[in-house]
Amino acid sequence: MTWLPFLLVVVSAFCHAAWNFIGKKSVPYMSFFTVVSSFAALMLLPFALYYHQISTTIVTDHFGMLVLTGCFQAFYLFGLSQGYRGYELSVVYPLARALPVALVPIAVSVFSHKHYNLIQYVGVFLIIIGCLLIPFKGKDVFWSSLKSPGVFFAMVAALATTGYSYVDQTVLTGLSQSLPDHQGWQRSLVYMFWLSLSSAIWCLGFSFISRSSAEQWRSTVTQQMLSTASTAFVMTLTYSLVLIAMNYTEHVGQVVALRQVSIPIGVAMGVWLLNEEFNRLKLLGLVSLMVGIYLVL
Repeated sequence: MTWLPFLLVVVSAFCHAAWNFIGKKSVPYMSFFTVVSSFAALMLLPFALYYHQISTTIVTDHFGMLVLTGCFQAFYLFGLSQGYRGYELSVVYPLARALPVALVPIAVSVFSHKHYNLIQYVGVFLIIIGCLLIPFKGKDVFWSSLKSPGVFFAMVAALATTGYSYVDQTVLTGLSQSLPDHQGWQRSLVYMFWLSLSSAIWCLGFSFISRSSAEQWRSTVTQQMLSTASTAFVMTLTYSLVLIAMNYTEHVGQVVALRQVSIPIGVAMGVWLLNEEFNRLKLLGLVSLMVGIYLVL
């Protein structure tokens, strides 16, 4: 990985921790993330209109993948929505962020010709160990910690992250081949518009499935507009930087792995700004995660 995608992904990691912190404080329902995704699409609309050739290619050649990645994004936001209501940021966030690093190498090995070495698979093992340790409150509550709803919804978000990361890399690779005359950032920002639009539509459907009440919608629209706008801006910046970085590296696993520097940042925000518990088991799990991520990277 060269310095440019490295820098882009590191900046995006700080942004990612920030919008998750905002989301956690806002006690998000799917109505919140529906509005956030809609705001994101609105901000990127000028790019989609100006680079209409890219938009046309995305819709005509990658429509199915567009629908699929929007679905994965909605599942990801649904997992966060459920996980952040009543559960610690310093537990849900690192699990949701770290598990994809373990899952992406497996997915890449199964569905493509690219493979990882033994050291990287050791890293995958350490990530899984870290994910087992972080939720613990103590040795006497081993299974109850793992079976908590917060851990389950973090796993939903992690699986969805694995899905949309693989789909997005596939689409961007296809766009680079079919539209070589356009810059990588142009293709990425236009794709981000269509991704956000697809996500907003899926999130709207999820909001009805999860029974977001009229009161929740009213609260989102009238009392959380600053939070939704801020989250939309930072979220858009976050993943736009990642999509641009994907144009400059062959291995999606490297991008997903480097993004995980946001984990200690997110945990620190939860502990210091939200007064969440930080015990030795959580510290040990965090160290295991970061060592595992380093080995995969």
